[in-house]
Amino acid sequence: MLNIAICEDNPIHTQMIEDTVKAHFNNSVEIVDFSSATELLSAFSEADFSCQIALLDIELEGDALSGINLAKKLNQFNRQCQIIFLSQYLEYAPDVYETEHLYFVYKQKMEEYLPKALHAAQKKLHAIQKQFLYFKSGKKKYQILQNDILYMERILTTTEIHTATEVYTTREQIPSLMEQLPSSFCRCHRSYAVNLYAINTFTRTEITFPDGQNIPVGRTYYENAKKHFAELVLKNHRPANNSHHGGS
Repeated sequence: MLNIAICEDNPIHTQMIEDTVKAHFNNSVEIVDFSSATELLSAFSEADFSCQIALLDIELEGDALSGINLAKKLNQFNRQCQIIFLSQYLEYAPDVYETEHLYFVYKQKMEEYLPKALHAAQKKLHAIQKQFLYFKSGKKKYQILQNDILYMERILTTTEIHTATEVYTTREQIPSLMEQLPSSFCRCHRSYAVNLYAINTFTRTEITFPDGQNIPVGRTYYENAKKHFAELVLKNHRPANNSHHGGS
C-alpha cells in the first residue's frame, strides 16, 4: 500500500486533495496530512515516517520553509519519493525546477491535472520498484539496487546477499527473493544464486567474478544456468567468443 503525504495549510484544499487521491487509488492508500513543512520534516527525521508520494503546497503561510525548500530537504531524505507541487500561483512554476520533482499542478485546474500527476507517479514508482530488491533483516527493511548484487548464498537459516561493498543478511530464502529479480539472476547451486551480469567467467564447476572471487556451480543447476547465460548473451548481442563465457 502506498503512503502519501499531503502538506497543505488550507483545510479546504487539503480535503479536496484527499478526495481526489482516494478516488484515484480507490481508497487503497495511507494518507497523512501535514499543515506545515516543519511538521512534515519532523515526521521524516524523528518518527521514522516515509512516503512514496508527497503533495506539497508551495506557499505555506506562516512557515519558515516554502514547499520548494521542503522538497529540497525531502530529496535528501528519500530520493525515490515522487514530489508533486500544488499552487494557485502560476508564477511559482519556474521555481520548482530547483528541485527533483515530478509534476506542478495549478490548483485552479486540480480536478483535471492532479489525477494525471498521480498516474505519472504510479508509473515512476513501478519503474523504480523493478530496479530494487526488497527484504527484511530483523526489524529493519532494506532496499538495494538489483544491479549491485553479485550473488546470494544460503547458509543454514540465513541468506547472505553480496554486493561489491556490503554483505546483507536476511532469513528470507533464495526462492522467495528470486521472485523479485529478473532472468539475469539464476540459481547456480542449491545454496547460491548469481547475477549473470556481474560475472567474469562461467564453467561447469564454478563462476568467477572480476575481482577473482568464485562460487560453485552445482551439477544439477549447470544446464539451466548455461541456458540463462546464453539467453543473456543473445539479448545483449555479445560476440560468441566473449570472455565472459569461460566454459561450455
